[in-house]
Amino acid sequence: MERRRLSSFARKRAFTLLELVLSLAIASVLIVLLSQMLASALGGTLGLGRRISGDNDGIFAMESMVDDIQKADEIYRIEPNYIQFYEREKGPEGHKVVSYLIEDGKMCRYGDHYRLKYDPKRIKRRPGVKNVVLADAESLEFREAGGALSVELRSGHRTYRRVIALRGRYE
Repeated sequence: MERRRLSSFARKRAFTLLELVLSLAIASVLIVLLSQMLASALGGTLGLGRRISGDNDGIFAMESMVDDIQKADEIYRIEPNYIQFYEREKGPEGHKVVSYLIEDGKMCRYGDHYRLKYDPKRIKRRPGVKNVVLADAESLEFREAGGALSVELRSGHRTYRRVIALRGRYE
């Protein structure tokens, strides 16, 4: 009798239908769990990438504006949310007026070149060609105090601040 049980056990070489169905069910549950974990990890990584990209955009916008202001020969207007300045350039264009402000949730830079020196009294508030420097900007504030210019840019979840020393005027 014992011999008969061993021989029947040794002959069984295939899985039963129930075993196959159970193994497929367990495998599908594991695959679903792993794919959800992977999707969650990728979503977090993409969110972090967007946040870092947004920070870099804000830093770039602030630094390029500060560089422009530091190169200015004369600042024409400083208002709470607007700045306009004059810069002398080499070459046939010679002179330019640059303005920064927020329009429609975007930080914009207006630049106008001309061969002659500008008369500040005749310049419009926003002369020149418009360039969008930062697409997601909430506010831009300028404050002048004690020979220094304080600049604050708010964009998304961050606030960028810089203080710039104002220098003498070009004549």
